[in-house]
Amino acid sequence: MTGIRVLFLTAILALCLPVCAFATGPHSLGAGIHYWVATDDIDSRDFLEDSYALVVSYQYTFGFFSLEADLEYFPERYAGFDERTWSPQIFLLLGTRLYAGLGVGTFYTDSDFRDEFFVLRLGLDLPLSRSWSVDVNANYHWTDFENIRDIDEDLGGDSITLGAMLRYRF
Repeated sequence: MTGIRVLFLTAILALCLPVCAFATGPHSLGAGIHYWVATDDIDSRDFLEDSYALVVSYQYTFGFFSLEADLEYFPERYAGFDERTWSPQIFLLLGTRLYAGLGVGTFYTDSDFRDEFFVLRLGLDLPLSRSWSVDVNANYHWTDFENIRDIDEDLGGDSITLGAMLRYRF
């Protein structure tokens, strides 16, 4: 199953990155933080129920749409993972200043890709100057973590995040 996940994400990136590389339009790089909260009450010391994640982002805007590639970093014990966790994600966003979109991602931890997830995002990109902006967003992540299912079959891996990111457009 892990090979399918890697192949799926590689295919998405292979299709999206050439469009971004050869297109003429506004690009942006961003860095920020997400605060996340699990939607279920998880009674286990191995799981954090809320914490933060650091995120870096590349975004390409074409007309009223944007493609965004994020890399998120979670501390230990996120979703019961023993090690620090990295999460590559890709989004298709609709809108400019006020926007909404859908995304897909996976987790990389313990030298392996784990549990894919989907994201619904609503955000507001507030310009500070011609090149700089603050991107504030709310996200709903839904997935089924294998680690959580081992504790209780009724628990899900859904979470809500609030994020803020400083973006530089070029």
